[in-house]
Amino acid sequence: MHPSSPPSSTPSSSTPPGPSSSRRAVTAGAISFLAVLVLIVGGTLGVRAAIGGSDDPTPSPSAGSSDGGGSQSPSASASVEPERCWNSPDESKRTSQNSGSTLRGGGLEFTAPDGFDQRQTSTPLPFSEDTQMALATVERNWYSTITVGKLRWQDGVEYPGAEVASGRLMDCLLSNSGVWGGTSQRTLEHRSTTKVTIDGMDGFRTSGDLMFGQSELEKVTGEKITMIVVDTPQGPSFFASEVTIDVDEHVKAAQEAEDSLAGVG
Repeated sequence: MHPSSPPSSTPSSSTPPGPSSSRRAVTAGAISFLAVLVLIVGGTLGVRAAIGGSDDPTPSPSAGSSDGGGSQSPSASASVEPERCWNSPDESKRTSQNSGSTLRGGGLEFTAPDGFDQRQTSTPLPFSEDTQMALATVERNWYSTITVGKLRWQDGVEYPGAEVASGRLMDCLLSNSGVWGGTSQRTLEHRSTTKVTIDGMDGFRTSGDLMFGQSELEKVTGEKITMIVVDTPQGPSFFASEVTIDVDEHVKAAQEAEDSLAGVG
């Protein structure tokens, strides 16, 4: 990713320590689908931005999203127009506190892996707030990222559940042209959605490999993307990783972070 201003290169060491909780591995269930999504973007080469950059995207329908715009209550439908990729007005506001390398957002926490020592609270993900992102440099201003936060569905629109939400986060990230500037002929491969359990809490995991047919980057040919949404006592929360496929250390680090994912005790 290419933030509009460079993220801090030093870890957040001043955050007051909080209670630690045991690390839990993500237990995946049976694969519910597998699809290939082809995204072809030609013309202008932009800048890959972590902050803002949303063009009110309209993603292609995916096999993981069963509804057109999220389920909504009858009362909400009369007064609120559902947005496919709604941005929370409190997106970068933090209410959680990290504890050393344990990064928290919403009802989830994970251990930041080695090399992911840069921090940022703004993300390109919709429906999010109380977010904490860990970044690692790949080349120039391109980063691998791991993020945790609270999921806030559009005000006045009924939350559609973790399965639909995880697919929507994936679709909205893919369709945000501000994130993928400098690349084109993008193809999502190996997309799948699985049921997961984190510390006894149910959720869904949507993942896939976004490959670049053309790119101005020197080392990057694609990104491995994972979106996990979990129903926690603090409300729906998410874990997201987007790491460069070409950097083995980053792919391994993202898996380590996912394996450490736990509920906030």
